[in-house]
Order: sequence, then structure tokens, then C-alpha cells
Amino acid sequence: MGRLFDITERGKEKTGFFPQSVAQTGTAENDNAVTRIVKLLPAEIVAGYVPLVAGAEAFADKDVQFALACIVLALGGVLTPLYLIAVGKPKGDIIKWINVLASTVAFFLWAYLLGGAFAMDQMKTFISFPYNKQIGGFAVGVFTWIMALVPLDRFRS
Repeated sequence: MGRLFDITERGKEKTGFFPQSVAQTGTAENDNAVTRIVKLLPAEIVAGYVPLVAGAEAFADKDVQFALACIVLALGGVLTPLYLIAVGKPKGDIIKWINVLASTVAFFLWAYLLGGAFAMDQMKTFISFPYNKQIGGFAVGVFTWIMALVPLDRFRS
């Protein structure tokens, strides 16, 4: 299983979440909703983001906390597409480029949900709405559903 979405035209009928080929051979020829959810989450980046933000929050100085949390947020936003491009090698595949873009958006949604810089008082000078973990959770859930269930094969030319 690669790191980016794989929607190929191999003539297999899909039934529910799994293509028929899964039941027959034990391997999926195309990504389905379940595997696309797994590939959508930039887990490698979020796994680094969480301890780095925790480290930033350990500083006593609130301005240092915020500066470091913002650096970690920006770094995650840059590393997500760079990592996926390096590992997934999307080249001319529009579906894989959609995955890179969607995973980058997903990183920022997860970062919002997890708090970090978004939950700090200094962020109020940059965004006009207060931090709300419930909105973050709702946004992550809806975005994940949409990206998992949208028929990406329609984007193929």
C-alpha cells in the first residue's frame, strides 16, 4: 500500500467499502473509503507535531510558547506536502495531487483540533474567532468523511 490515494481503472466492481478483488484475493486493487481515510491523515507529521507543541508549551514565557508553537505549525504545514511528494511521487497523477492537498488541509485541521498555537491567547491577534475544540473536531470529522467518500475517479481525465 502506497502513501497516496490509488484510484486505478482496472475493471473491478466495487461493493460497499471493499472492491470484489479484496474478497477474492485478499488484496485491494483500488483504494476504497477505509484506506483513503488512513492515507488522508498525515500521521507522520501529526506524530511529530504533538510532542513539539507540548515542548513549546513547557516554556514559562507565553511569548516564547506562542512563537515556538507557530514555528511548529508552519513547519508541519510545509513538511506535509514535501513529505508526501517525496514518498508518494505523485508526478502527473491528479488523484495523488488531490491527496497531497487534502492531507495538507487535514494537517491544519488536526493542528487546530489539538490546540497548540490556535489555543493560545496571542492567536487572537491573527484570527478573529476564538479557539473552539468542538468546532475543530466537527471540521476534522466532516472533512474526513467528504474526502473518504467523494468519488475521486471522476477527477481522472
